[in-house]
Amino acid sequence: MKVILSAILLFCSCSLFAQGYQYVPFSENGTWTVDFYSSVDCGIPPGFCSQYSYGVTGDTVITGIAYYILNSGVFFREDTTARQIIVYGGGGSNMCNGQQECVAYDFNLNIGDSLLVPYVMSGGGSGWYQWVVDIDTVDFNGSLRKVFGLSDGNHWIEGIGGDNGPFQMCDQFERWTILRCFSDEDELIYSEPPPSWYEFEYPNYPYCDSSVMSIPSNRKSRVLWYPNPVNDLVYFDNLEEEAIANVSVFDVTGKQIFQIALKPADNRISLKSLKSGVYHLYVETRSGKEFNFKIIKE
Repeated sequence: MKVILSAILLFCSCSLFAQGYQYVPFSENGTWTVDFYSSVDCGIPPGFCSQYSYGVTGDTVITGIAYYILNSGVFFREDTTARQIIVYGGGGSNMCNGQQECVAYDFNLNIGDSLLVPYVMSGGGSGWYQWVVDIDTVDFNGSLRKVFGLSDGNHWIEGIGGDNGPFQMCDQFERWTILRCFSDEDELIYSEPPPSWYEFEYPNYPYCDSSVMSIPSNRKSRVLWYPNPVNDLVYFDNLEEEAIANVSVFDVTGKQIFQIALKPADNRISLKSLKSGVYHLYVETRSGKEFNFKIIKE
C-alpha cells in the first residue's frame, strides 16, 4: 500500500517516534461514541439512525480469568505481551464459533497476516477473515499509535479498536457503524469529523471536536461501490474522479481469484462467475491509490 502523509504529519510522527514508540493498551476508562447507519431502516443515505456511547462498567472473573465488561454486554481482556484483545464467547454465545475465547484485535500482526474477526457486538457468528494491507504510526492528539489498514477498508488503532467502533459492531447488509470519537479519562484522543449535513439534520446529537486528529483522510476510501450484495455487475464511482486501473478479487482466506485491468472509461466488473460468498475487492487507480472493500456475492 502506498500511503502519502503530509509533511507536517510526517515530521510530527517521526519526531515522536524518535522519542521512543511504546505499545498503547486498551483503557478501562475509555469512552467510544459510535454512529449507527442503515439505508434499510433509516431511509436513503445518509441513513443516520442513532448514536451511542460505550464504556467499561466493571469487571468479572469467569473460570479464573478476569474480564472487563463493556456496557454493551461484551466481556473482554487484553494480553499486553501478545498485543491482543480477547473476547469471551461462552455462556451460550456463538460469537467465538463455539470457543470460550477468541481474538478480536491482534496488534502484533504484520502486513499480509490474516485473522478471523468474530462478530461481537451484533450477537455472534463465525465472522470472516481479514488481512493486513498496511501498517503506519500516527500521532493522535499527542499519543503515538499503530494503525492497521485491513482488507475491507476499515482500520484498527492501538488502544482504541476499530474505526467502526470498539468491536465488530454490525454484520448485516446495508447497516454500518462509524466511530465518531474516543476519549480516555475525558481526554479526547480520536475524532472523526462529521459530514456537512450532521449538525444541520441532527442538532440534538453531539459531535466531536474536529480539530483532534482522526485517521488521515488519504487513508480512507474515496471510491463507492454498489450494489452490495451483488449478483453480477459491480459498479465503481470514484469521488476523486480518477480512472480505475485494476481490480483484484480475493476470497476470505486471502487467495486471489482473478485480476482485471480496466480501460479509462470502464467503471464496472462482473462477478457472475463467482460462487456465493464473501469476497474482498482490491482497487487501484491510475495514479496509484489503492482501496479495499468487502462484498457479498449472492
